[in-house]
Amino acid sequence: MSISSVTTPSSPAGAYVHNALLYQWQEDYDYTAIADSGGNLRITVASGTASAFEVGEFIWLSALVDFELIESPVVEITAKGATTLTLNVAYNAGYSSTGTLRGMKSLPFVVQTGFGTTTQQLRQRVFNLRPDPDGRYSLNPYQEIISRFDFGAPVVGRSGDEAAAVQYRAYPQSVGTGTYIYAFKSISGNSVAPVIRYNDLVNIVSYIPTGGTQIKSDLESEATQELTTAGTVEIESEIYGFDCASYEVTFSAPFDEGFTTYTPEAWVTVAVSGQNITGLTFDLTQLAAGEHSWGLEYDDGVNTKTLNFTVFVQEALDCRASCGGRRFFWWQRGGGWASYEFSLAINESIAGGASQLKQVGNVVSPVKYERQQEAVGLIANYEAQAVFDYLKGMLFALNVFEATTFTRLSQVYDLYYLPNANGVNKQTQPYLATSNRFEIALVRGTIEERINEAQ
Repeated sequence: MSISSVTTPSSPAGAYVHNALLYQWQEDYDYTAIADSGGNLRITVASGTASAFEVGEFIWLSALVDFELIESPVVEITAKGATTLTLNVAYNAGYSSTGTLRGMKSLPFVVQTGFGTTTQQLRQRVFNLRPDPDGRYSLNPYQEIISRFDFGAPVVGRSGDEAAAVQYRAYPQSVGTGTYIYAFKSISGNSVAPVIRYNDLVNIVSYIPTGGTQIKSDLESEATQELTTAGTVEIESEIYGFDCASYEVTFSAPFDEGFTTYTPEAWVTVAVSGQNITGLTFDLTQLAAGEHSWGLEYDDGVNTKTLNFTVFVQEALDCRASCGGRRFFWWQRGGGWASYEFSLAINESIAGGASQLKQVGNVVSPVKYERQQEAVGLIANYEAQAVFDYLKGMLFALNVFEATTFTRLSQVYDLYYLPNANGVNKQTQPYLATSNRFEIALVRGTIEERINEAQ
């Protein structure tokens, strides 16, 4: 019998869930009888099974599992015939006369990662694995997968589609190929975490398309946008928004409702002036997070119009006005880009690394430090418990990015990191905002040689 799969990861899976990416295989063969061979156990197997093993190899035997006075079900083959294997274990008539054996030899396994694109090219590694004491080969390609994630600043639009997802497969080299599956840079394979939406700022919407193999991120759609609808048109439009807002689409050229067909939906309001359709309003407060679609058809015998809308909705933890503070972004463990405006920030400098010393007479003094970095202490407003927990997600972020410019045309960030992952203890019974103000210290990634005495 060839090697068979025991465990295959679900797809898509959150890469940061323990053993979520674990594969297991085993190489099972049947034995059909037992016999005493000079005091040792001899088992009867198919001819093809006997030829698959050599004297001196080890096998796992089901008959020995938890059997009295047997230390291990893994035993050595001491002799073989055309349809028999003699094992280095004493014969006992109480052993099961039929059962399963498993090969214990080292075998090569292949791991391939990547979407095969310019931004995530295919990579392959081959591992030689030995089975565990139960005769199972286990392979967790966690390191190979997380090495393909992008840990840089937020990238929105199609160029960022592969930043938080990896296509991968693992399989025994003898089998040929395996099936591609997908892993996300998160602890979830089917959702993204809610975020704070700032009503008067540009926001990032993170989402998973239906049946999606990626976590995607785009700028939130404008509250009102106009579509060119004169003459014959075919429009595929995407809207990115939050479940606390509505988005309006107007038409440059209204068209007669009498020649239009569509399916009414509670979350879509069709604006009509006289006989003409002038626009649409998509009320996302009525939708769950995820992907939704709606469309209409127009045909007056001269011009046709096909308008299809795909709406991607992210759950909002809170919708609020901007406080005008410094805005920081980080990738959430639950998936997706989060942001928060800190109204109180304290800048300071940190001299780091070893010092270079000079001695004049009996006086020693430093003339240079290896580096100096900027640090910032951030203090949040008094927040509800849900927002406090949201902010604590920063403690799990490898990098935090301050948006120095964040518009629809340009997004510029400064990189910060956490010097340590110490957080703020939360009082849970009861939760009081005034007793649980979130604070965090970040260090700017840029290193400057600024403390340097001329020599």
